[in-house]
Amino acid sequence: MITTANGISVAGNVLTLVALVTYLFERTGSSLTVAGVVLLGFAPVALMLPLLGPRLAGRPLHSVGAGIAVLQAAVSLAMAAAALATASILVLYLAAATQGILGMVMRVTVLSNLPRLLETGMLTQANLMLQLSSQIGAIVGASGLAARGHASASVLFLIDAFTFALQAAILAAAVPPTPASARAVGEAPAALAPIPAPTPLRAYLVAPAGYVALNLLNVTVPLIVLQRLNAGQRGYALSEVVFPSVAIGAGFLLRRRRAPVPIAPTLLALAASFAISAFATSLGLLLLAVGICGGGMLTSNAATQARIQRDVSAAALPALQSRAAGLGAALSAVGVIGVAVAFGVRADRWALLLCAAWFLWLTGLSLAWERSEAVVEV
Repeated sequence: MITTANGISVAGNVLTLVALVTYLFERTGSSLTVAGVVLLGFAPVALMLPLLGPRLAGRPLHSVGAGIAVLQAAVSLAMAAAALATASILVLYLAAATQGILGMVMRVTVLSNLPRLLETGMLTQANLMLQLSSQIGAIVGASGLAARGHASASVLFLIDAFTFALQAAILAAAVPPTPASARAVGEAPAALAPIPAPTPLRAYLVAPAGYVALNLLNVTVPLIVLQRLNAGQRGYALSEVVFPSVAIGAGFLLRRRRAPVPIAPTLLALAASFAISAFATSLGLLLLAVGICGGGMLTSNAATQARIQRDVSAAALPALQSRAAGLGAALSAVGVIGVAVAFGVRADRWALLLCAAWFLWLTGLSLAWERSEAVVEV
């Protein structure tokens, strides 16, 4: 039920992102406008989530999740009305910020509940399935738009509102399953120690790597498509098809894996994707980079989340997830602003190569993290 509800809402989210970015770019023609939309989708998370995260501990997913989805549906309806009325872009910016906060609260709620609902050995598979549902939803939404070629922003916002309402209905109707794990809230895993002292900083930097990559991609791809390649909304929608397609393929290859997925190779894939994007002079080359990023993002998210969920007590998990997400949002803000400014001054290739270097550095950091945990687990 969780994966179904998640996939349905993501299908609408993709349509909203494409609609919002193209709508505002057509109105303003500015790369900073695109960056503003992406930035407001996650920047408030850095401020709000560390405060909200600890309050999510022990909250049932079915009721909290349904309430969040209802609020998201209301915001999408407001966005549709604003687009129809050609309201100030500030209204859409505010809506994007609100959706960003609500979406991340939903994410933290889901991820923090998984260890209470599943045995420890199932966490890798569960995170992969959750990521797969997101990408399946994304490809459904993007494929429809790519086939049609263009749709008005207000219509796409209305579709998103419907998907959120459907998600709320599914979560509200779901009966909370009896936790399969014997671990009580606040009890550390019996066989494993909590994350050792040197590990948290590495965890906070590595865990949101996929999230940071996605935020960077959300500003990089439309700017390359609309500004460098002049490929229009259809080209943008095609990138939104390729990304989840490759991610789904990676997820299916690993879906039966119970052992932890190594983190370092997933970060190398993210580095490669931004290096290729730096020199993408055709839509085909850009789509290759987007596909590599899709596979790297899904496996990175699944690998890091499974490791954290396994090693951190249920009581401490919401706070850790919130702090990691907040740091990820702050890093994303720096990256998105930097990339947008670089596109404005024709220094985008250097900015994207710098992004690639960042993920290469995280690769080394992840190796140190995994080695330190291996010592603790022995």
